[in-house]
This record gives sequence, C-alpha cells and structure tokens, in this order.
Amino acid sequence: SDHSWRGRCIWHRDSTGRSRKNRDGWRCSGTDPESCRIREIGRYYERIKGTGKKDEIKEVKDGFGNFLIKSKKAVSYSEKSKEVLKTQLENKKEEEDRIYKEALELKSKLEKTKLTFKVKTGIQDKVFGSISSKQISEELKKKNLNVDKKIIDAENINSLGMHLVKIKLHKKVTAELNVELKGGE
Repeated sequence: SDHSWRGRCIWHRDSTGRSRKNRDGWRCSGTDPESCRIREIGRYYERIKGTGKKDEIKEVKDGFGNFLIKSKKAVSYSEKSKEVLKTQLENKKEEEDRIYKEALELKSKLEKTKLTFKVKTGIQDKVFGSISSKQISEELKKKNLNVDKKIIDAENINSLGMHLVKIKLHKKVTAELNVELKGGE
C-alpha cells in the first residue's frame, strides 16, 4: 500500500484507492487527502475547556476546526488573521498600561487623603454600628475621587481611632486609605 505524509497524518491507500485512514483511525472522506488534514486555528475567541485559551494559536483536527469556525469560537490561521491578532494584542497592552497608570495616580491621591467620620457612641465609647464601604465611597466622591464601593475592603471599622482601609484599584495596585472615627453625635 502507498503511504504519504500530510501534516501529522499518515495516509493508507488500499488497492482500489478509496479507503484511507490517518494514524488516529479516523476515515477520510473522498479521494482528496486534504479532506482529513490537521488545520491550524488562528485564534480562539473564547476559552474552550481542554482545547485552548483566548487569543492562543493552536493546531486542531480539520473537523473540530470547522466546528470552531462555524460556531464563531475561532478563526482560521492566515497572514491577515495573524496581523489582526497582533494589532489587537498591542491595543490590549496599551489599554492595560493606561489603566495601570491611572490606578497609580489614584493611589497616590488616596494615600494623601484622610477621611473623618463622626459616629454615635455609647458607654465606654462603644460605636453603634460600623462604617461601610458605601459610606467611604460617598465621602470620596465628595472629594472628587470616584472609587467603586465593591473594591473597598472596609471590614471591622467599628471602633474609635485610625483605621487603614485597603482599596484594590488594579490587580497590581492596592491603595491604603486612612479613615478616622471620632465620637461626636
């Protein structure tokens, strides 16, 4: 029988020339050996469990490649798709750098800021309730610092005195804000 290599497939031809199998045992349709080739997928649009991550270039079998392309989860590899991926990754990196610089600027402003809250106290200066991340966010907005309450870690601010509140601005940037509780009302 005749053996020839196409990518990573071995083609076996019987005496009639109709039956072909690659090394994994899958039958190829038709007489064209290209119908069972391994296709290189250019870029995944989303993470596919067990196969690839977003923006990864990987080789897959032709049938699975067709499925990924038809379901718009990947695109076929070509020079054009390679250039598009390159420009998108550059834009993504520039955007990430811009967000990182903004987070550093906001961190420097937050660490210079001190918030003071007047709270009701009971016997032995026991505070009624506690200060929440929502209250801290509202006070920061009054000082023209927009910080989402979801990224403020305001736990156990229920005693008089100074407290350090951590604010996660970016995955690499965490700011510390000084919050003071004073008895008053």
